[in-house]
Amino acid sequence: MVPFEVVILALSGSVILLLTGLPLLPVFSS
Repeated sequence: MVPFEVVILALSGSVILLLTGLPLLPVFSS
């Protein structure tokens, strides 16, 4: 089994990457 803390860290890390990466998408595409 995967530790619960690892799942929380992975989920929060992916959310942070999405929040920081989405505003940059129009800059790179244009």
